[in-house]
This record gives sequence, structure tokens and C-alpha cells, in this order.
Amino acid sequence: MKTIKHPWLIALTIIYTIIIAYTFVNMEDNVYYWDYNGYWRVWEDFTQAFLSDPLHSLASLKHSIRHDDYNKSPIVIIGLFKLLPIASRNAYILGLAITYLIPTFICFSLLARKMVNYDRSIIPLLSYLIPFSFIAFWAPTLRGYPDVCGLIFIILSVTYCLKHDLTEKFSVSQALKLGALIWAPFLLRRWYAYTVVSLYLTLPLLQIFYHKGRLSLASLKNVIANFFIAGLTSVLLALICQWPLLKRIITTNYSYIYSAYQSSFSYSVETVINNVGALFVGVVILSALLTLIIGSFKQRVLLCFFALNLVISFILFTSTQSPGIQHDLPFSLWLLLMFCQGLFLLLSRCKSQSAMWCIAGGIFALLIFTQLHSLFGLANNSRLSPYLAVPTLPLKVENYSEYSALSNDVMNLTENGKRVAILSSSGILNDDMLNTVSGFKLEKHINYASQVDLRDNFRADTLMSDYVVVTDPIQIHLNESGQRVITVPASDILNHIAIGQAYTRLPREYKLSSHAHAWIYKKTRSFTATEVSDFYQQLFSYYPEWKAQYSASLFRAYLTANISLGDVWGAFSIDDENNIFAHPGENTPTTIQWQLDGVKVLSVKSMGTTCNTDDHVKVKLSADGVVTKTFDIAKGATQHIDMSSFQGKTSTLQVAKEKSSGCDGLQITASQ
Repeated sequence: MKTIKHPWLIALTIIYTIIIAYTFVNMEDNVYYWDYNGYWRVWEDFTQAFLSDPLHSLASLKHSIRHDDYNKSPIVIIGLFKLLPIASRNAYILGLAITYLIPTFICFSLLARKMVNYDRSIIPLLSYLIPFSFIAFWAPTLRGYPDVCGLIFIILSVTYCLKHDLTEKFSVSQALKLGALIWAPFLLRRWYAYTVVSLYLTLPLLQIFYHKGRLSLASLKNVIANFFIAGLTSVLLALICQWPLLKRIITTNYSYIYSAYQSSFSYSVETVINNVGALFVGVVILSALLTLIIGSFKQRVLLCFFALNLVISFILFTSTQSPGIQHDLPFSLWLLLMFCQGLFLLLSRCKSQSAMWCIAGGIFALLIFTQLHSLFGLANNSRLSPYLAVPTLPLKVENYSEYSALSNDVMNLTENGKRVAILSSSGILNDDMLNTVSGFKLEKHINYASQVDLRDNFRADTLMSDYVVVTDPIQIHLNESGQRVITVPASDILNHIAIGQAYTRLPREYKLSSHAHAWIYKKTRSFTATEVSDFYQQLFSYYPEWKAQYSASLFRAYLTANISLGDVWGAFSIDDENNIFAHPGENTPTTIQWQLDGVKVLSVKSMGTTCNTDDHVKVKLSADGVVTKTFDIAKGATQHIDMSSFQGKTSTLQVAKEKSSGCDGLQITASQ
């Protein structure tokens, strides 16, 4: 395989990459959130943990690969950039760009030069400079997505198939290598599964028609055998390394839980076009027509291969959700390959050196202009702007000082162990953004709210927060039909109805970006049963299937409870299965006043089965006019409490430690 003959070119592009990445990050406000923030935080935590305990960090990496939808593998290799004496965000983005963008450009160059027979030095040069200047590769990377790493292995898979003729003979070693290459994108980012499926559908056809030109029984047998082993390799690697994740994927209806992210087919097409630019798409179409007209049979086969992968992977992906900026990476790759094929064909037929260099220079200049236009707003009002890629400008908000003030006020209100929920879900304000503004000091004080209805359901702990931040207009990033978990409680609080009657608005108003206003509301009392019922009836009108889960007596009792947590370790929370986790404090008990109407038996189970201490948990249940019940629950034991005498009464549950609070976690369930 030929390599790039000019190492100075790579050196220059690395310098350019450093300048672009550093400049982009330095222009941003510290308002990173969700995916822009997620892998950066994982990278920080992993690298810091690795420096203090490498073995434990590697064990956590293994667990993450096996279980997590967004595992840690993409950020491990860029851990060394943490050692640079620069700001954390700069080091992270620089690590992504140097580690993944530059190899993507090199691999693309090696593949692109296989598409035409050339004797012009300009083609190897352009095969590197064109992907280097392509905005669709840069935009998600500078936003903090590591997803471009998957393109390296997609490109290598295609290059491997062009170099090795798998129609000639059955080769176990070659099939094993190919299977590992095709599996790698899925290992790094789960959503590449759609591209993996597309490759397994199209690469066998590429092998037959690219290497043989026609279908024959002998070549078909060898291709089937080789790709069977390759596919088996990919499956076995996934089973060995990611079995728990695979089980969850198999049993999860992603199309259902991501329905809020679904849009029309035309909208998804428009998204892809916007991220590369309408002008570029038009040039791709012309390049494809040129290949069909003057290209060789092999070149037309490659064109069909690129087009098939574009169509198949796009249809598969959009059946689940509309693509985001990072999901467009493989679609952009196929478009860029189609563009380069036509361009290189044109240049290889060009007899005039000056004309050839003019065409090449014009294309490169346009791509660089598009890159700078999208990333930094260069000539943002030019006539060409509507036809270029949509801007991916540095993250900034208006009135950043107001965000800082909101963050500081929330920190002051919650410094004594209080909790806050942020009922806002957009790029104007969300809980992850506010935590970032605080320098992650709010991490332990935020009850993170549900964002998307069918993916998250409704997290009850949001309503148990001591304070709530609400915006007007209510901020959501999807259609309202997919974010009722934000709009319904926020509307109730703003309008002081249903659960909103339990809150009082603090006087300070925060003027955020895009004319949005935010307020902090303080919860002044527990909800009444009627308020909770009125609130959930609104949600049930949109999602009747939620009624069984959120109508359970223990769940309703939890929402109307007056909870006083014990000091240091005190806890009292409920999960999606209506299991309550309770824990006493170090010096004071956790105390709950509630009405357990409809609960026939309350089951209290000690969860401290792994503790070495032979300890008990003290549980006391009392109410006016009822004999107080006290229990010492031994480690791992369960106590079933008859609740018939507590019906219609406000009861008090007290959970206290006996010896060590480290062994005193309880699970509380109910039968009705």
C-alpha cells in the first residue's frame, strides 16, 4: 500500500489542526452539555482515575465496553493529551483531532487513490487535502464527539477489500482480519451497527464485480465462505466483548424509545444536505454522472458501491431516528468518495497542467472557505452562504453573566444538602449545562430531570427537589409531543396549578439567551394527593400506558411524603419499579411522614449483605391512635409489616443505624 510521500504535508496539517482546534475552543463559553459534554467528562474521569489506579481503571473500561451504550473505548487512546499543560477542554478536543481526524485523512487518501489510475502528482495531494478540508469531518469533532474514529475502520475495510481478492480462494486469515475491521466501528460507537450491516450487504458484491467483473459459481462460493467467516468473527467479537450490551439491544425497541427524535424522511435528507452543503451535493451528483459516462467498469462498480452504502445505511438509521451531526459522518464519507472519484477522473483526463491546477486549487479553496465559514462564520452573509454547510460555530450564549449568577445562586441554596431540578431542556438552558457553568460543583446537588418521554419516562425525584429552575418560554429541544416530561411540570409550576401550588417563586429573574427568562422556585410543602393526581392525569392523557406504573400506592405515598434525610448518608428515593431505597444518617435517622393508603403489606429488606459487620437496621413505624411498631432488621433479612391499622392515617417511618451506617441500606416495597 502506498503511503503519502510528503511527511511535511502531514506536519503542516497537524499544525493547522492545532490552530483550528485551539482557536475554536478558546472562542467558546463554558456551557457544554449532553453529547458536547459527555465524552469530555468521561475522558477526564478515566484519565484521572488511571493515573491513581491503573488496574481499577482498566477494569472499569472492560465493564464499560461490555455494558454501556456509550462506552469508554474511544477516549482511552487520547488519555495522554491530559498531560499537556493546557486547559482540559483544549486538550480533549486536540486529542480527538490529532488522534482521529489526521488518521482519517490518511486512510481516506489511501482509498481514494485506488479509485483511478493516475500519473499526476496532484491526485495523491488532493486525496489528502480534500478530506482534510471537509467540514463534515471537522464539525462533530470540534463539538466533542469522538465518532469520527469509526470512519477509520470503515475506510480500512473497503481498502482491504479492494486490495485483497476474496473471490480467488478461501482464506481464513484474510476473513478474520476483515471481520475484525468491520466490527471495530460498532465497538467504538454503537450506532455504527447500521453501517456494519450495510457493509456486509455490499462488500460481497464489490468483491465479485470489482475483481471479476461478473458473477460465477466459483467466485460466489469463495466470497460466501470468506464473508461467512468474516461475519462470524464480527459476531463472536461482539458476543465476547459486548454480550450484555447485545442483550439489551436485542430486547430494546429503539424505534419506540427514540420516537421523539424521529422526523420525516425528507427532513432527514435535508439534515444530511445541510451538514455538507447543497452546493457540495450538487457537485457530487455531477461527479457521479461523470463517472457513469467516462469511468471504467471498475469505477462504475465503486460508484454503485458508495451509493448503495449511502442509501442502505441512511434508510436503516432513519428507521430509528433522524441523524444528528455525528450520525452524518458515514453518509458524508460516501458522498465525499463519490465526489473524489469524479474529480480525479476529470483531472486524469485533463491535458492542460494549468487547467488541472486551477480546477484543483479552486476545489480546495472552496472547501477551505466552507470550513472556515461553518466553524468561524467567515463571510456569513455572502450570497454563497445558503448553499454551504450550516454553521457549527463555537458554543456561546448571550448574557453569560446571568448564567453564572444563576449557577452561583443555586449553589448557595443547595450547599446545605438541598437538591435542585432544572425543568428546561434546550441549548438555552438544561441541567447539564448549568452543572458545567458551575465547574461541576452542582453535580451532587442536581436531581437530573427526564428529558425525553419514551426514553426516560418521568423521574419522580424531580418533584422531590427542594428547588426547581423553570424558564419562560419553556425550553425544549424536540417537538413538545416528545417532551411532556418537561413541559407539563414546568407549565404547572409557572401557572401555579396542580403540583405548582406547592412552590413559591424567588424574586431574582435571570435573563438568558434568546430572550428566555429563568426563575428559581422553592418547594414550600409536600404535595397533596389531589395535586399529584391532577399532575399525573395530564401525563396519562398522553401516555395511558404509564398509569399502571405511576398509580401504585407506594409511588403516590412517596410523592406526597415529607422527607427528612439523616445527616451524611441519609437517602430516600424511588426507582422505575416502585422500589424505595432508604438509608439512615450517620448521627440522625431518616424520617418520612406519609399516607400509605392502599398498601396492605410493607416489605422492608436489608440490602447490606456484603458487609462484614454483624449489624441491624432500626425501623420504627408510628401514627396517632396506632400502636407503634419497631423492628431490628438483621443483615440480609426482610420484615413484612401489616399496614391495615395505618390506613387513612398519616404515619411516620423512621430508619436509624445501630452500629455502622455503612451496612444499613434498605429496600422498601409494597403489596396492595
